[in-house]
Amino acid sequence: MKSDFAAFVAIDWADQKHAWMSQTASSTARQAGTIDHTPEAVAVWASELRLRFDGR
Repeated sequence: MKSDFAAFVAIDWADQKHAWMSQTASSTARQAGTIDHTPEAVAVWASELRLRFDGR
């Protein structure tokens, strides 16, 4: 069955860095990382996700 979602993403929001984890809907493999607590860093990370999952 095809999922309506391209991926599942979790974010642990903090005051200096944010931890994140993602998993594509069609896999059990996960990726994790951190992003700085700045609007620019969040925007870059979100743009990368959008590109990776073709805007889904």
